[in-house]
Amino acid sequence: MRFRDTLSGEVKEFTPIAEGRVNIFVCGPTVYDYIQLGNARTFVFFDMFVKYLRAIGYEVFYLQNITDLDDKTLTRAKEEKKEWDEVSNFYYKAYLDDCKSLDIDSVSHHARATLYLEEIKSQILRLIKLGYAYASSDGVYFDTSKFRDYGKLSKQNLDQIIMGARVEIRASKKNPQDFVLWKLADDKPNWNSPWGSGRPGWHIEDTAITEHFFGPEYDVHGGGTDLIFPHHEAEIAQMRSISGSKFLSKYWIHGAFLNFKGEKMSKSTGNVVKVRDLVKSSPGSAVRYFLLNSNYSSEMLYTDEVFQSSVEGWKRLQKAFSIANSFHKCTEECRIEKDSADIIAFMDDDLKTREIIASLHDIASEIFKGKVAEKQMITYVHKFRFANKFLGIFSEQATNLGQIMGPLLQVRKELREMGLYKESDMIRSKLKDAGIVIEDKSGETTWSIGG
Repeated sequence: MRFRDTLSGEVKEFTPIAEGRVNIFVCGPTVYDYIQLGNARTFVFFDMFVKYLRAIGYEVFYLQNITDLDDKTLTRAKEEKKEWDEVSNFYYKAYLDDCKSLDIDSVSHHARATLYLEEIKSQILRLIKLGYAYASSDGVYFDTSKFRDYGKLSKQNLDQIIMGARVEIRASKKNPQDFVLWKLADDKPNWNSPWGSGRPGWHIEDTAITEHFFGPEYDVHGGGTDLIFPHHEAEIAQMRSISGSKFLSKYWIHGAFLNFKGEKMSKSTGNVVKVRDLVKSSPGSAVRYFLLNSNYSSEMLYTDEVFQSSVEGWKRLQKAFSIANSFHKCTEECRIEKDSADIIAFMDDDLKTREIIASLHDIASEIFKGKVAEKQMITYVHKFRFANKFLGIFSEQATNLGQIMGPLLQVRKELREMGLYKESDMIRSKLKDAGIVIEDKSGETTWSIGG
């Protein structure tokens, strides 16, 4: 398998640190609001990636942090006149609910940042002892001038970073590009530390969590492109300064932006479509289809028109899947992976989900012609089923229907053979009322959802 590694800038062959096992960390949400579709693109992609790794035989531990305390959390708490943890608990549950609606269920563990304060303080103490961090009047900062590789992930040098607008200028810093590890704070919530009462910075929570679970090095770190600088750059500086290792993560994967009417989808600009609003009118599997019908490294455009067109494409594949799935002789006992070699090839060549979906549409075209031999149809079913192990774009409802429609059609066939046409027509009518259409053609009976 090969995919694009952000640090090297190259499409690299994937070789995990330990044979057969992959440790992957992806930055989770800051839980102060409902997630929007741009967030969901990242989470759906990595859910798909992890499920694929498992489908081809890897043992995967997928770790995701939850930033349950942030300045945005405190602002929302004031607005809603609630305690900060009430806000974070509410939106953390909402995040899990939104994940469920999108069939995101591959995460092995969600690590809430405030449960790892001792690990955070331990890292800060070691950074100070090693000379990479210093205490100041308002907290503890990482000294970026001491880490020579700072900027390599984002392809910048320190001069560029200093001149950029994305650094906070404070008199308490030694260097403008230094970032906070611990913020001194008198207001609640705060925790005791050797440097005074305060709260952890954003960047330090991730390396404290990954060191706790994985040690100083692991296989894959993922997230959105917007996190490359300064967040992931800071993570590398923190952990490598402590460990002395050549890398924090062996591979870095970043998903491109989702643009809303020409601008990056972002809560700060108000250009958002919230997941929970979208799934009120469209199935979660249709949303997954939209997000995966573009390769992860390509920017996407969202408009209502583009999304609705995508939903029609999803319906087309869903119908083809339901027709193919009506062949009750198709079983998991057949060699699904052999039938799906082309799908595996697309995934192994930089995770090309768009090409997989296009190939499934080609299959759908053949199915709709109505001249597919049973042996070929079984191969098509296996392709659909294997792809769905990780794409997750076909609803479970269709799979369950496939398991019962075969026997039901057999009953209808026997009724017709006995001349009980009224009874067989009643089955057709009742199924039509439920949105399932039966077609009798050339001695074969097929079914589909929605006609």
